Amino acid sequence: MNTSRNIVVGITMPVVALLLGALVTATPLSCPPEPRAVTLVVSQSKFSPKIINVTKGERIRLSVISDDVDYRLVIEDFDIDQSITAKRTSVIELTPDREGRFLVLCSAPNGGDSETVGELVVAGASAESQRMKVTFDPSIRGVVVVESGGERLRIDTTTNTIERISNVATTSAQESAPEPAQQTSVKDAESGGTSEPYDYHIVNIPTPKGVRRHSLNVNFTHRFQETITPFESEDASEHIARISKDLLGLDSTAVSSFGVTYGITDRLYANVYRSPLCQPGLCKTIELGLGYHFLDEAGRSPIALSAYSSVEGDFNFTERYTYNFQVMIGRSITRYVNMFFSPAAHINANGGDRFKEILSAQPLISNLRLGRHSG
Repeated sequence: MNTSRNIVVGITMPVVALLLGALVTATPLSCPPEPRAVTLVVSQSKFSPKIINVTKGERIRLSVISDDVDYRLVIEDFDIDQSITAKRTSVIELTPDREGRFLVLCSAPNGGDSETVGELVVAGASAESQRMKVTFDPSIRGVVVVESGGERLRIDTTTNTIERISNVATTSAQESAPEPAQQTSVKDAESGGTSEPYDYHIVNIPTPKGVRRHSLNVNFTHRFQETITPFESEDASEHIARISKDLLGLDSTAVSSFGVTYGITDRLYANVYRSPLCQPGLCKTIELGLGYHFLDEAGRSPIALSAYSSVEGDFNFTERYTYNFQVMIGRSITRYVNMFFSPAAHINANGGDRFKEILSAQPLISNLRLGRHSG
C-alpha cells in the first residue's frame, strides 16, 4: 500500500510543481521576442532591398538610411508615414498583422508626387513555427525544453523556474531564408533610379516589364490612315502638296484600337486586343494571348526576360488565324538608356497572300514572292 502511494506521489508532485511554476512565472512568457533587424538604404539612384520579406506577426525593426537627401517613407497599409533625414538612420518598428504584398512609397526629394519604390511581402507563419515541440534534456534530470509560439523555453521542474533560451521565430527565419534582403534586392543597375524605368511598349516594341498580380492595364492606340508615300498617279509636287495639307496624315481619318492586359500572377498575364481597322487583307482583328515573365534585371540575372504567345483572327476571330510567338529581352546600358531585343515568329501570317491584298495599291507588288510565315 505504501509502495503504491509513493508511486502516485512521485508522479503527481512533479506535475503539480510544473503547473505551479508556470503560474508563478507567467510574466516572462508574455514578454515579446526581440524584433528582427532589417536595413533599408535609399537614395536617388538606389533603393535596396526592393522587396522586404517578413512573416505575419513577426516584429520588425526597420532601419532606414538615406545616402543623400531627406525623404518621406510611407507604408499606407500599416499606417506608417515617417520622415527620413539625410545621412542619418531612422528606425521604424512594425508587426504585420495580415498577409499580402504591400507597396512601399518614397516621396521625391523635391517634394513631388510619391512613386512606388519597393514592396513589403508578408507571408503566413509556417505550421512548424506554430506547433508545440517538447524535448527532454538528457544531461539534466527534470529539465524540459518547450518550443511554442515563436519562443524556446527551458523549464526546470526541480527548481520551478522557466528560462527563455532563444527566439525560435527569428532563428527559423534566418535558417530558412538567410539574408533575404541580399537575395531579393535589385542589383544596382544604372537604370535603377526609378522603380519602373520603362513602360510595357516602347513605340510599338514590347518590353519585358512584368505585369503585377491582379493589375489591369489598358493599351489604347490611335493610328492615322493617310498614306504618306506617293500614289502611283502622283508626281512629286502633288505628293508634297497632299501630305503638307494633311500635316503628314495627322488631319486624316484614324483608327482607334483597344487592348487589356491582366496579371493572373506576378509572372503570368493574359492579353486581349481588338482593332477595328478594316482593309483588304486585314479586318476587325481580335488577338488573344498569354505571357510569362521569367527574369528581372536583378540579383544574378544580367537581363530582363519575358515570353509571349497569341493567336489572332480576322472578322472578330472567325477566319484567317495567325499564331505568334515572341521573346522580349531588356538590358540597362546607362541610368537613362535601356536596350531591347524582341524577336518574333508569326505562323500563317501571310495565309492566302493577305500581304498582297494589304499592299495592293503599291506598284510592283504583284511581282513579290512572299512566304506563308514571317518573323
